[in-house]
Amino acid sequence: MKEVSKKEQLSYGLGGIGASAYQVLVMAYMTYFYTDVFGLSGAVVGTLMLVTRFWDGINDPIMGVLVDRTQSRWGRFRPYLLFVPPFLALSFVLLFTTPNFGPTGKIVYAYVTYIIYVSLYTLYDIPSNALAPAMSHDREERKGLIATLRTMTGLAALVAVAALPAVGALGGGHEAKGFQYYAIVIGVVCIAVSWIAFKNTKERVKVNQERITIKEYVHVLKNSKVFMVFLLFIIVSGIGANVQSGLNIHYMKHYIQRMDLVPLMTLIGLLTYMISASMAAWLSKRVSTKRLLVITGIVTIILVTVRYFFAKQSLLILFAVTVAGGLMGGLAVVFVFMASNDIIDYIEWKHGRRSESMVFSLLVFTQKLSMALGGALVGFTLAYINYKSGDVVQTAQTVEGINLGMAALPIVLSVISIVIISLYPLSESKLKTIEKALKEKNEVEPTAS
Repeated sequence: MKEVSKKEQLSYGLGGIGASAYQVLVMAYMTYFYTDVFGLSGAVVGTLMLVTRFWDGINDPIMGVLVDRTQSRWGRFRPYLLFVPPFLALSFVLLFTTPNFGPTGKIVYAYVTYIIYVSLYTLYDIPSNALAPAMSHDREERKGLIATLRTMTGLAALVAVAALPAVGALGGGHEAKGFQYYAIVIGVVCIAVSWIAFKNTKERVKVNQERITIKEYVHVLKNSKVFMVFLLFIIVSGIGANVQSGLNIHYMKHYIQRMDLVPLMTLIGLLTYMISASMAAWLSKRVSTKRLLVITGIVTIILVTVRYFFAKQSLLILFAVTVAGGLMGGLAVVFVFMASNDIIDYIEWKHGRRSESMVFSLLVFTQKLSMALGGALVGFTLAYINYKSGDVVQTAQTVEGINLGMAALPIVLSVISIVIISLYPLSESKLKTIEKALKEKNEVEPTAS
């Protein structure tokens, strides 16, 4: 018997837009905004991305413990979908605001606003992701929830699709104002969809255990090689993806020299991502997580190589690479989140401890760490190839350096990620055994909503 209705599943998916819309714009335009609009150097941006993640290393597990210990009439996770969104939206607007400060003042402002943003993002994203395994006892139903969430969050890519036209229209040709006004619009929309998710979802899985401490959780993780291998894979593969995302706007502007194609290319990426994400639940019944992630890594290497040699000579090839990359990326993202739900069950089965928010806090941390390291590599790469901030003409060597950066680093990181995921030991038969054991162990008793 199904526990989750179609309305609830769709509402949960909408809630994911509340976080993804922010991150899409940050991933696609943050480096460009900081260098070409805000006026920071590539080296400063690279250092900023690294330094702010030291706080994340402390912040994420703290937020995980906070969420796990939350007790309310709405459950453990849903309250955060109600109270956090307005503050997160405000921090996002400040992130894309350009104050009239001097060079030092701008650097300080960038650090403060970025740290506040990532902290509030964590406080929303962890409960949002941890909610899925708390909504249903059935593994297949959870897969459906994750697939819906990832398909719906693909709509968040519309934020990046519309970004350049919207920034131009809202700012009247003034990019700094355009980015700020656009951030306000995105913030209002994200508050609305987050509140819809809060209203229409329900937590059903009851956790019959004492509150887990950070010390206990660290002990569990140290003895969970499955989880450690998985986190390492996310970090390495994520760095490669973020390097491409961070350099893409520079690549299109200076190497391809077709900034007008950025919205269309982003739209293609959105559509292909949504198609593959919607197929993920069906595909997961036929292809194991390990095999799928190995395949996506191999295809990524091929696509990046083809783009490096042929994209400038043929826009058709560039479009084809974008389509194939979107399909692979959508599948990889959904399978990663499906595997996260499996790992929650695995840890409970092996160690007798269940902690959705702590698992997802580390998942969120590794994603943000990969964003930070990817962003730092982008910043340092731009500095190494002598990229000049502002709207200036780059040298031929710098332009070729951008193209090389879009290829060399992603290829190396894809190879490493394939080796890592090959060590992932959870098979489908093992997961079915775990699911059966947990159903027999835990009472099926809904919590108050």
